[in-house]
Amino acid sequence: MIYVSNTKNGGILKILIIIISVLILLAYLGFNLRGIIKSPTFIDNWNIIKDVTVNIWTNYLAAPISYLFNKIFIPMIWQPIVNMISGGVK
Repeated sequence: MIYVSNTKNGGILKILIIIISVLILLAYLGFNLRGIIKSPTFIDNWNIIKDVTVNIWTNYLAAPISYLFNKIFIPMIWQPIVNMISGGVK
């Protein structure tokens, strides 16, 4: 008989096992992660990704997400839940 678990437990453990397995595989294949991370090409690419991400957040996403969070999520979702938990609907 095959037993299939429907629980979601073990997610972090699975991720850790996958990360360790990938690191062992990379080491076996001869990749030097320290050398890759310290290489000028990687550093330059990482800085480009960081700059683009910060630019997109600052110029396009920060204002709408702040509006949604402060004007919709807090008053319409968070505050009613807090009021119900604290003992009364206001």
